[in-house]
Amino acid sequence: MENDGTLNLLLVHDNVDDANRLVSLLRNASYKVNQQHCDSKEVLTKLLQEQKWDIALVQFDNRNPPTKTIFREIRKLNRDIPVILIPAEHDANYTVDGLRMGATDVVPMDEDQHLLQVVSRTLYNLDQRRKQRYWKQRYTATEERCDGLMASSRDAIAIVQEGTYVFVNDTYANLFGYLEADGMVLLPVVDSVAESFQSQLKPYLKPLTADDSMESTTLTFVGIKPDNTTFNIPLDITQVEYQGDPALQFLVRKELLSPFQLSPEQATETSHPAPAVGAIALRNMLEHISAAIRKTSRSDASTVLHYIRIDRFTALQESAGIKIAEDVATHVAQFVAEQLSGTSVFGRIREDAFVLLVDKISPDDALVQATALLKTVAEKVFEVGEQTFSVTLSAGLYTISDSSSTAEGCISFCQKAIAKIDGDSPDVAGNAAHLFEEVFEPTATDLAEADIVRFGKQLLEKRLLDITFQPIASIHGEKSEFYEVLMRPKVDADPKEIPQDFIDRVFKTDVASDIDRWVIMESMKKLVEKHKTRPNTKLFIHISAASMRDAQFIPWLKIALKAANLEATSLIFQMREIDVSRQLNHAVKLLDELKKLGSKAALTHFGVAINPLNILKKLSVDFVKLDLLIVERARSDEAAVDAMHDLINALRGEAQCVIVPFIENPGMIPALWQYGVQYIQGHYIQSPQNTMNYDFSEEG
Repeated sequence: MENDGTLNLLLVHDNVDDANRLVSLLRNASYKVNQQHCDSKEVLTKLLQEQKWDIALVQFDNRNPPTKTIFREIRKLNRDIPVILIPAEHDANYTVDGLRMGATDVVPMDEDQHLLQVVSRTLYNLDQRRKQRYWKQRYTATEERCDGLMASSRDAIAIVQEGTYVFVNDTYANLFGYLEADGMVLLPVVDSVAESFQSQLKPYLKPLTADDSMESTTLTFVGIKPDNTTFNIPLDITQVEYQGDPALQFLVRKELLSPFQLSPEQATETSHPAPAVGAIALRNMLEHISAAIRKTSRSDASTVLHYIRIDRFTALQESAGIKIAEDVATHVAQFVAEQLSGTSVFGRIREDAFVLLVDKISPDDALVQATALLKTVAEKVFEVGEQTFSVTLSAGLYTISDSSSTAEGCISFCQKAIAKIDGDSPDVAGNAAHLFEEVFEPTATDLAEADIVRFGKQLLEKRLLDITFQPIASIHGEKSEFYEVLMRPKVDADPKEIPQDFIDRVFKTDVASDIDRWVIMESMKKLVEKHKTRPNTKLFIHISAASMRDAQFIPWLKIALKAANLEATSLIFQMREIDVSRQLNHAVKLLDELKKLGSKAALTHFGVAINPLNILKKLSVDFVKLDLLIVERARSDEAAVDAMHDLINALRGEAQCVIVPFIENPGMIPALWQYGVQYIQGHYIQSPQNTMNYDFSEEG
């Protein structure tokens, strides 16, 4: 939340009325809401780029823009925007799918108090993250100022991690015969210590931990210069923290330096040469990136960091020699700098890598520009002496935002983007640009709806579906022979990539209508054969929401019944409570048509709605089958048993035949008999079979 207490709310919802209701809910809860409604991908991108958002309330199955696009755009811009998904009703699959997409939480519509609690918790966590980033940026800025003070200090100062110099100021470098500090950075400490003294210093070069810090000490050792001359040097050695990790500080105080300091002439004679033209100190580039992070945290303008690598530079060094390869890299750096606008910050940070900062640009535009730059370089022929070279570059891009904390972290994200380009073949890859996005690795259950539809059609086309039959038995001696038809993919032919929740997910798509028709046709064939010996057998067959919406379903059913020479009275069509509640008008119309045909109807998965009996006042069904959740609770909770008893009594008052499924043992049957339940179903009666072979004569 912003300092003035305003809640900047991004609303993505196809239904404007529902979106307004959410805003009213938050305002009634005393939130000062500044909301923007998004109804297209273009508007979404614009809003994300131009303003900071505290929270996004998004319709679970939003179409414009698609819900998954919202997460992709947020990740592309590297924004810390908590997303709360709002499905139409409670469904555990929605919760799992939403969290996999990256949602902070999933709260069904109309669960107002639940939503307010989630919003409160989410905003608190967001505030904590923002404070953490703020103080981390302050900490980093403090480190940078310390680096600057150390660099300009008249004391000789070096920072050592894992036996290597990671920071050296010019005074320390001059002391060891180097003209500039860059000549010693990443140099192993033992290379600056006389061999006879290395064993004495090595105990101080072991890996460090913050929990077991090394005591400060003063040590005199023998240093060695590049010309192999040696000198004695007193060092104060202290364990410090540098860029978040334990390190050692080597300090030679200025009052002790005079015997060792070199004249400018001596330094020139004994030092390593200055860095090649076009090179830039890594430290300076990190300062530019840190400045961009601070700037982004204060404004909404985004900066895109480019890590540009010369492809196969090691191979160039081996074939042409280190000096020629260095000249080629210098020519490449100069050429790239010429192609850039004056506002860009560009510098070389490694022998084969450059960093480019482009301000006030969208990630998509930066990617286009980077690709064009790489194409220009690939077409250029570089002349070095009498030789010519062609090189390609790879660019990893990262959007610096208010979620970024350190310059080193930004560069590491760019390097991860480069790794995506390399893939499994870094020796042949390259000449490409890739934008880093924090994405979830897709798993089988993360498949898009299009993939689920494709699998559903594949199962139909290859006849990889099968049907089984489970008896529904009477516990009061009614003379009936009922079976429920259950559809399952054939286990031995099930493609490995099909997710475990395939059945649930495929029936949320339009391909479910085609599967319904296949199941009905196959069931009719089996039922016709069964009627030759048991003419009173009837089947409960599921129909999906897709079939409920299908205006051609009833005409098709009439033709199918006629072709099978089967009476509609032999079929009882089942519909889920959740589907009926969402497709009430279609359900009422369909039930009327089925009644005209002579078929009966059943309502399944009943009892989990807020007021389930309201549905029965709007449509007429012959059977009601309780939901698994009600049965499971009744097995272990006495209060849940009473609730189930009350529900059954209410159903009997509505003259409904009640079916209690999922009976796994005989323990509940006496109570159900007393409650007046007419039918039971479950593995205790019989598990699903390929044939209708239950002996109904044993009932009662």
